[in-house]
Amino acid sequence: MVFSYIMIVMKEEHVIDRNKVFKVAKEDLGCSQPFLNIGKYEIVSSSPQEEFPLPVIEINGHYFLTDGHTRAYISENNEIEVYLDEDISESKIQSQAYQAFIKWTQAEGVNSVDDLADRIISEKQFKEIWIKRCEGHYTEIAKEEENEE
Repeated sequence: MVFSYIMIVMKEEHVIDRNKVFKVAKEDLGCSQPFLNIGKYEIVSSSPQEEFPLPVIEINGHYFLTDGHTRAYISENNEIEVYLDEDISESKIQSQAYQAFIKWTQAEGVNSVDDLADRIISEKQFKEIWIKRCEGHYTEIAKEEENEE
């Protein structure tokens, strides 16, 4: 008897179909945040990390991380395994937000994972500079959506 199966990887609450995983050259992988959090960087870089696919969105033929920036940055691989982040792609609010995050990140001069090298900041700075800005943008988008209804 022959059994067929799909290899899957568990990531937090997501199940990722291994058939939908592909590789992107690290140098071609764009970012949706212009900084790395030093606390997270220290944790991730000081302990062995299991490599598993990272979520991306595609915009005009280019792939941008939606999560896992630190893991991608510390990876010694020239190619990073990724999968399309359907949660973001299928949500109008999330999609709009990430497009803005990517524009802000590129405006900071961060066009690939390697550009994060000199952009590792304290947890406090990360929250003040980046997280608050993102949360504010989500609030604006939600209000616009509410007004359109």
